[in-house]
Amino acid sequence: KLTLTEVSARNPGLCIGASGQVTLTMATDLYFYGDVVNQVELTSDQTPPVFAEFTTQPGLLHLSKATTTPYVVQTSSGVTATYVLTVVFTEGEGTPKNVIVTDTLSPGFTYLGPYTYTGASLVTDPLVPVVGDPQPAFGPFILDNQGAELVITFDVFISSTVRPGTYQNGFTVTDDRYAAAPFDPMKTTAEDVTVLVPELTASKTVTPASVRAGERVSYTFVVENLGSAAALGITIT
Repeated sequence: KLTLTEVSARNPGLCIGASGQVTLTMATDLYFYGDVVNQVELTSDQTPPVFAEFTTQPGLLHLSKATTTPYVVQTSSGVTATYVLTVVFTEGEGTPKNVIVTDTLSPGFTYLGPYTYTGASLVTDPLVPVVGDPQPAFGPFILDNQGAELVITFDVFISSTVRPGTYQNGFTVTDDRYAAAPFDPMKTTAEDVTVLVPELTASKTVTPASVRAGERVSYTFVVENLGSAAALGITIT
């Protein structure tokens, strides 16, 4: 078992009907197996101690993420990309029955949908991701057996304001019984989406600079693409 040293919090008092909350966040190694037992003791000057305990099993849901569109070319109206999220139930007693997958997208990226999933069962009254949501959530899912692999595929819209560059983002999974370390996008490039943007510059020269009436004059237009993607359908008027 994983043992955490004692952590305490003190409140000077609670009025009748009042409540308080303390949140403790801890991380385990990605491949940790076993139980994490959280025991809480509540004491006050007027009451006997009150105890509570909750057990969770981290490391038994493994997360990975990829994209089928590693390079996209930006347009004046935006562009789309596709992500694939994978959650594998590697080991444990019983089955994860309330798996919720939440993807926090990069700035300027929003959920477009629709999404598809394989390898799991969707519970009744599921979450419905909304088009335009920068943090879509999927589920709850039931992973029926060890080795079950939930695969979620969905499209995102990339705003035309997103500048050229490579974009990374992670996702998280929660369940009533099993825990999982958040997907760390810094440890892989499989989910990287590189936005390519054409950037045009134009210049114009005239020869000769001055003419008499009836003489010919020549204009020269030079257009350069200094961006990272080809510019198509160029028209000079």
